[in-house]
Amino acid sequence: MSAETIVTYARTMLRTFDDVPFNNVDAAILSQLAYAQLDGEQVPSLVHTRAEYQARYKKKYGSPAGKILRAVTAGLTKKKSSPLLHDEERFVSLYTALWRAEDFENIFPSLSTREMMIELVSAVVASPRFRDIKVGEFTYEFNNDREHQQQFAAMTFLLPETAYDSNDSKTTEFIAFRGTETSFVGWREDFELAFHKDIPSQLSAARYVEDIYRHSHGRNLVIAGHSKGGNTAVYAATKVPANVQNAIQQIYSFDGPGFITNLLDSPEYKRIEPKLTKLIPQDSFVGMMFAGREPYRVVHSDEASVMQHFMYKWAVDLDSADFVYDQEISSRALKIADSYVEWTNSLDLATRRKVIDAIFAIFEATGYESFTEIADNISTAAPMMWQAAQETDSAVRDITVTALRDLFSMIFGFNNFSKYTTQWEAMVAKVSQSLPFSKNAEEIEQN
Repeated sequence: MSAETIVTYARTMLRTFDDVPFNNVDAAILSQLAYAQLDGEQVPSLVHTRAEYQARYKKKYGSPAGKILRAVTAGLTKKKSSPLLHDEERFVSLYTALWRAEDFENIFPSLSTREMMIELVSAVVASPRFRDIKVGEFTYEFNNDREHQQQFAAMTFLLPETAYDSNDSKTTEFIAFRGTETSFVGWREDFELAFHKDIPSQLSAARYVEDIYRHSHGRNLVIAGHSKGGNTAVYAATKVPANVQNAIQQIYSFDGPGFITNLLDSPEYKRIEPKLTKLIPQDSFVGMMFAGREPYRVVHSDEASVMQHFMYKWAVDLDSADFVYDQEISSRALKIADSYVEWTNSLDLATRRKVIDAIFAIFEATGYESFTEIADNISTAAPMMWQAAQETDSAVRDITVTALRDLFSMIFGFNNFSKYTTQWEAMVAKVSQSLPFSKNAEEIEQN
């Protein structure tokens, strides 16, 4: 058995879906492609297709005669009635969408992952397995307004006929939701999961699935996402109407956070749970956030701690065309996840919000807009963060400083925070050691 990566798989898996059925690794690759920015003119946007669909629907069914037509055709199967949008209006080839060297900086905006994304895409567009897949209906929503912060992106892949299920003549469309970017806006929305029942990206995801179901003329759907994208995929599949749920064949959450609400106890979730595949690496923290945790399998990764969150290094067994699985997550990861749950549960929702507001106010005091910028400029960012922390509301200062330390360590690597600034560690040492999360974090570091 040879353990490789998703890039190696994309490069060497030359058999088509007729020979090797669509699998977990294929779903992970398409979910990773959702990090590409496809808002140029080459790829049909959801804004355009939605407007076109609504205009055609109104023209066809909006008049009195149209209402009669709608009533008459209501009993017809989707196959017998004609779609309002055609595939060539909704999709383009992966080559057209992704493989333009002059646009690589725009298509792959994250400098830290650009090289890996280009390597993955180069394998995908050349592969007889993937190159006939089409992509379209891209949407990107970014809002920096404090009360409505959101970072959301989605795209839909049109799979070749019988690619997903050779026994089903229906074509399948694969919806991929993007995970968190490095911006403060994206991370802040993630942490709003700790005190909001529904976050903006979850609501956008549910609307997106309903749009694609209408535009697809009732085709089979697969819904997936990595990180926050996995959470929004589960949320959307739970919240859409029953007829849309029936069209959903599979839901994938690749190390997506759980939920603080009772969503997992709802009848709507129970209907889709048998279709859910959740995969997390053995040192996962993100996929185990919050008490509401979906059933999961553990994927092996040779990366260290939080870097396992990124799917590039998830181990793939090329012989079985699947991931390499471990029996369980590590004891350290479980302790970290459980301590985070204990910490959030120890605070009421209002206090959680104050702490998260304070944490991101400290980050924003640097004048930067992403964690990548802070990491690249830590010598200038650290003193500004120090000063902002000193000015935090005294009612939540101790909790904020301790939580910030652990968040910072999670983002840049466990137990590596002290190398950035000894001054910050000195401040952390002053805070109360009676805080649940702080105490558990110390115990974890000693193990």
